[in-house]
Amino acid sequence: FKDFLAPSPFIQCDDKNIAAAARSIIGAETDAQDAAQLLCAWVYNAIEKVHTMRIPRAADVLRLRRGDCNEHAVLLAALCRAAGIPAKTCAGIVHLDGSFYYHAWVELYLQQWVAVDPTMNQFPADVTHIKFVEGELDKQLLLLRIVGKIAVDVLEYS
Repeated sequence: FKDFLAPSPFIQCDDKNIAAAARSIIGAETDAQDAAQLLCAWVYNAIEKVHTMRIPRAADVLRLRRGDCNEHAVLLAALCRAAGIPAKTCAGIVHLDGSFYYHAWVELYLQQWVAVDPTMNQFPADVTHIKFVEGELDKQLLLLRIVGKIAVDVLEYS
């Protein structure tokens, strides 16, 4: 899990502010799943949901406290990695209000990989999250190859 605990250009889990925020949010919690739930809920509540047109870096998201699903995802991944919880970002589509939309979320290793959506405060994320790529923004650019070329038919929904 070394790669999923390491800092990267967009997920700066070694940033002092990211590490301090993770410690503050988790407090004395020692259970990884409970700590991850605290971090997910904090990101959901602390980050203003606004569409952005920039490439997010976790340290900037923590400072600015605003962004879309990409900002939520990189911040949660950084906070979890800083807390020792392996994390990776994912992207694909999600079903919302009768349609599918591009979306990014996080997978955390909690005895198995668990999809978590800090933008929608879903822990775990629901089954309408359809993953096409995992990894940082360089991997997410691969989605451009399929945008506008796929169709999804919902066969049953309740």
